[in-house]
Amino acid sequence: MKDKQSINELVTLYKNAEALIHPSISEGFGLPIVEAMHFNIPILASHIPVFQELLGTSYYSFDPFEESSVIDTIHTFEREQEKKKNILRKEFSFDEMTRQTMELYLRHV
Repeated sequence: MKDKQSINELVTLYKNAEALIHPSISEGFGLPIVEAMHFNIPILASHIPVFQELLGTSYYSFDPFEESSVIDTIHTFEREQEKKKNILRKEFSFDEMTRQTMELYLRHV
Protein backbone atom coordinates (compact mmCIF):
# COMPACT_ATOMS: atom_id res chain seq x y z
CA MET A 1 0.00 0.00 0.00
CA LYS A 2 1.26 3.47 -0.81
CA ASP A 3 2.14 5.73 2.05
CA LYS A 4 0.65 9.21 2.37
CA GLN A 5 3.79 10.93 1.05
CA SER A 6 3.82 8.75 -2.09
CA ILE A 7 0.15 9.48 -2.72
CA ASN A 8 0.70 13.22 -2.24
CA GLU A 9 3.63 13.12 -4.68
CA LEU A 10 1.52 11.27 -7.23
CA VAL A 11 -1.32 13.79 -6.87
CA THR A 12 1.16 16.66 -7.30
CA LEU A 13 2.52 15.07 -10.48
CA TYR A 14 -0.96 14.61 -11.94
CA LYS A 15 -2.07 18.12 -10.99
CA ASN A 16 0.97 19.63 -12.74
CA ALA A 17 1.14 17.35 -15.76
CA GLU A 18 0.45 18.64 -19.25
CA ALA A 19 -0.56 15.15 -20.37
CA LEU A 20 -0.20 11.45 -19.70
CA ILE A 21 1.66 9.52 -22.40
CA HIS A 22 0.89 5.82 -22.05
CA PRO A 23 2.56 3.64 -24.71
CA SER A 24 1.26 0.19 -23.86
CA ILE A 25 1.08 -2.90 -26.03
CA SER A 26 -1.48 -4.66 -23.86
CA GLU A 27 -3.20 -3.57 -20.72
CA GLY A 28 -5.61 -5.00 -18.21
CA PHE A 29 -7.52 -1.91 -17.21
CA GLY A 30 -4.99 0.90 -17.24
CA LEU A 31 -5.07 2.47 -13.78
CA PRO A 32 -2.83 5.40 -14.85
CA ILE A 33 -5.44 6.16 -17.52
CA VAL A 34 -8.22 6.26 -14.93
CA GLU A 35 -6.08 8.41 -12.63
CA ALA A 36 -5.38 10.86 -15.47
CA MET A 37 -9.10 10.94 -16.29
CA HIS A 38 -9.81 11.77 -12.66
CA PHE A 39 -7.49 14.79 -12.86
CA ASN A 40 -8.84 15.73 -16.32
CA ILE A 41 -5.41 15.44 -17.93
CA PRO A 42 -5.18 14.96 -21.70
CA ILE A 43 -4.16 11.41 -22.56
CA LEU A 44 -1.92 10.21 -25.35
CA ALA A 45 -2.11 6.42 -25.44
CA SER A 46 -1.78 3.34 -27.56
CA HIS A 47 -4.54 2.52 -29.98
CA ILE A 48 -5.46 -0.76 -28.28
CA PRO A 49 -8.95 -2.13 -27.57
CA VAL A 50 -8.96 -1.58 -23.80
CA PHE A 51 -8.04 2.10 -24.18
CA GLN A 52 -10.54 2.57 -27.01
CA GLU A 53 -13.26 1.11 -24.80
CA LEU A 54 -12.21 3.15 -21.79
CA LEU A 55 -11.63 6.49 -23.55
CA GLY A 56 -13.68 6.40 -26.73
CA THR A 57 -12.55 9.34 -28.84
CA SER A 58 -11.44 11.55 -25.95
CA TYR A 59 -7.74 10.81 -26.27
CA TYR A 60 -4.88 11.06 -28.71
CA SER A 61 -4.13 7.57 -29.96
CA PHE A 62 -1.03 6.16 -31.60
CA ASP A 63 0.39 2.89 -32.84
CA PRO A 64 2.73 1.72 -30.05
CA PHE A 65 4.78 -0.30 -32.57
CA GLU A 66 5.57 2.73 -34.74
CA GLU A 67 7.93 5.33 -33.29
CA SER A 68 6.82 7.86 -35.93
CA SER A 69 3.18 7.42 -34.84
CA VAL A 70 4.08 8.24 -31.23
CA ILE A 71 6.14 11.27 -32.30
CA ASP A 72 3.42 12.53 -34.67
CA THR A 73 0.79 12.20 -31.95
CA ILE A 74 2.90 14.17 -29.47
CA HIS A 75 3.44 16.90 -32.08
CA THR A 76 -0.30 17.01 -32.82
CA PHE A 77 -1.01 17.37 -29.11
CA GLU A 78 1.55 20.19 -28.79
CA ARG A 79 0.03 22.11 -31.74
CA GLU A 80 -3.60 21.96 -30.67
CA GLN A 81 -5.02 24.97 -28.88
CA GLU A 82 -7.87 23.05 -27.31
CA LYS A 83 -6.51 19.93 -25.68
CA LYS A 84 -8.83 16.96 -25.44
CA LYS A 85 -10.01 16.69 -21.87
CA ASN A 86 -11.12 13.41 -20.45
CA ILE A 87 -14.39 13.17 -18.65
CA LEU A 88 -14.32 10.46 -16.02
CA ARG A 89 -17.11 8.19 -17.09
CA LYS A 90 -19.70 7.59 -14.40
CA GLU A 91 -19.29 3.83 -14.47
CA PHE A 92 -15.69 4.22 -13.25
CA SER A 93 -15.60 5.09 -9.57
CA PHE A 94 -12.46 5.20 -7.45
CA ASP A 95 -14.53 4.36 -4.37
CA GLU A 96 -16.08 1.33 -6.06
CA MET A 97 -12.74 0.22 -7.51
CA THR A 98 -11.12 0.51 -4.07
CA ARG A 99 -13.93 -1.44 -2.41
CA GLN A 100 -13.74 -4.24 -4.99
CA THR A 101 -9.94 -4.37 -4.84
CA MET A 102 -9.97 -4.63 -1.05
CA GLU A 103 -12.57 -7.40 -1.20
CA LEU A 104 -10.39 -9.28 -3.66
CA TYR A 105 -7.27 -8.89 -1.49
CA LEU A 106 -9.10 -9.93 1.65
CA ARG A 107 -10.46 -13.07 -0.02
CA HIS A 108 -6.92 -14.16 -0.87
CA VAL A 109 -5.22 -13.36 2.44
